[in-house]
Amino acid sequence: MLERQMKSEHHELFREISEATDTLISAVKSVCDPRFAAAGQLEVADVEELEVAFEESLGGVTSLYSRDMERAKKTAFRNEYAFERLRLHASPGDSAELSWLWTTNFYAKSKIVILENSRLPFAWSTHAMARMMQRGIAHRDPRSAIAKQVLESSFLISVAADLIEAEGLAPRFSVPVADGILAGFVCPIPEADRGSFRLIRSRDIAGIDYIGPAALYWRGQQGPSTTGWIGRTFIGSDTLGSAERQYIYDFSRMQRRYRLAAKEAAHLLITMTSVMKPPEELSQGVSESLREAYEEATAEMREFLTKFQRTNICGAERGNKRRRSWIEQREDLQREEALSFGM
Repeated sequence: MLERQMKSEHHELFREISEATDTLISAVKSVCDPRFAAAGQLEVADVEELEVAFEESLGGVTSLYSRDMERAKKTAFRNEYAFERLRLHASPGDSAELSWLWTTNFYAKSKIVILENSRLPFAWSTHAMARMMQRGIAHRDPRSAIAKQVLESSFLISVAADLIEAEGLAPRFSVPVADGILAGFVCPIPEADRGSFRLIRSRDIAGIDYIGPAALYWRGQQGPSTTGWIGRTFIGSDTLGSAERQYIYDFSRMQRRYRLAAKEAAHLLITMTSVMKPPEELSQGVSESLREAYEEATAEMREFLTKFQRTNICGAERGNKRRRSWIEQREDLQREEALSFGM
């Protein structure tokens, strides 16, 4: 019953956010297209109208991080006004019962308007949220509760995902959440999907492109997919064995050791689509210290994965020696969600 309710809420939230996004896209087109066609640029009133359109559509989405920036300039010839709205939120990505971390960035000035909606390569199932609520954890908003802890762990998740993909290791990987574990798996996420998009309007450009997940490429590699992670189910503390408890302890120690690198990496992920950056971010990228932390964490993560490769929450699926494709793993997830709460 609880899981059915969570699924119903998932689909309703997906519908609401989709409608709000479509409303904002329509507003951008209706304001920008005739003005760019006639005058080649927007008036201040047009930019302000777009600002209002954002607040009336996506402004109410529950955000884990938000940044609002405005810039006004008066010259002898005209007044200039620009704004940017940057949001990090946890929202349904599609109808596959998965919630994702997303960044939404809306930038507008007289000569160009950009709306970019990018999923980050971290997701978890409605089934996992229902299990948390069943155990009395995160009564009101399990989606945000999981999102915050996944974001805090995103650096180590990325380190593990890259290592698993690069060395062909078994795909199981889990993240401590609340008083238990969010058990999941590493998998390639297609580089382009119909949920992530970039819309641009200017005098010369009027288009929308579907884009891939927003991810940090530590060694400059980019391919047809991004290595991501999906949380499949939640395991409460009352059912954890000694190996799982040791897993949480060792993972938490790594988290504390790389907390500064994790904070820097999370900030880069959130702000990488930003156009109107504050001065301290203008020359910011993956710093040398962050790259060094990534390499050190990779070596430590290799030992960690080896240590726990025979547990139920890390390593190979029991009875399955072959690495399965993303499609197969997604089908397994959907089958699991159709079952009861039993492990």
